[in-house]
Amino acid sequence: MAATRSLILFALIGSALGQRTSMRYSDWFAVRPRTMLMARTVFKLTGANSDQCAMECLSMRGRCLSFDYHRQTRSCFGRANGDEVLRSNSDPSIRGNDNYDFYVTSLERVHAAVRNYQVSRDRDRERPPPARRPEPPRRQRVNRPPTGVFQDQRSQEKTTVIDQDDRLQQRLCREQQQELQQQQEQQQQEDQQQQEQQQQDQQQQRNHTRQQEDNVDRQDHKPYAIIHAQSQQDTQIQKQEYLQHKELQLKDTLLDRNIEHVDQQPKHIFQQDRHQHFGQRHEDKEGQQLGLELYHITLAPEHVQQSNQGQNVLSTRDQRQKEVQQQSHKFLQENESVRRSQQRQDTPHLEKLVKKALESKLG
Repeated sequence: MAATRSLILFALIGSALGQRTSMRYSDWFAVRPRTMLMARTVFKLTGANSDQCAMECLSMRGRCLSFDYHRQTRSCFGRANGDEVLRSNSDPSIRGNDNYDFYVTSLERVHAAVRNYQVSRDRDRERPPPARRPEPPRRQRVNRPPTGVFQDQRSQEKTTVIDQDDRLQQRLCREQQQELQQQQEQQQQEDQQQQEQQQQDQQQQRNHTRQQEDNVDRQDHKPYAIIHAQSQQDTQIQKQEYLQHKELQLKDTLLDRNIEHVDQQPKHIFQQDRHQHFGQRHEDKEGQQLGLELYHITLAPEHVQQSNQGQNVLSTRDQRQKEVQQQSHKFLQENESVRRSQQRQDTPHLEKLVKKALESKLG
């Protein structure tokens, strides 16, 4: 029994070594799990799922003819010459293409993996190369003096130089800190002064507003005698305004009556003669103005005369009316004379036109 076991072990070791030497990729190693004892060449794939296993198998170009993915162990095994049951060679398009000279269990997954693989490669090509990060500054090594009792003269000189540099740096740091503290103190003092000034301004403004309010209150709280006198003055002013308003209303009514009286009179005296002769129109601006003045003049009837002031106004209006009537009479006479002279001049011309028209009709 022991001899047979040793023989089997030697056979397995030899076959494994032979497979390892014959394999194309040295990273893959030969394995023989329990489910694949009948396969001649079995190797483990690095894929974490079935799609990755298919991609790996596809990249071997015929070396990997099929693969198996175990879900429980999440391990993937490829086979170069496995069982015929696992091969799916029914698709003729795969057999004719040299790029797909292998057989796997599920072809759809392989096609999907190929598409994803091509897309990822295209994306990698489009991406720019990663920028090189700048190297961090290297720290300068400071040669510390040895801790022993016996020290050389050179080491002592180095220590003195280093100590001087350290002291200078410490002094500079202290000066910078002092300057910063002074600046902060000055800033704080300025802020405090500004706050105090603002508070004083606010207090002054409040006092001013209070004084104004007190003055207003004092003006409001006047004694009764002053208020009574002011109220009497206000009432007198209101009475005067009311009387003035009434007087204006009466004057307006009188004017309205006078205008109605003028409208009732005949207007044929003030109308202009607008007779047209062959498109010629005889008008005068002065005559138009006179007519407008006559039309808008206001005449007061006799029964409205109540006071001496009213009588004087009426007398002046009568004089103005007479003057306007005289001017209009003169204007009408002149206009009639001009019209008659124009008619006399136009009559021979009209006779000639009539003769020509009759001759043309008769001819």
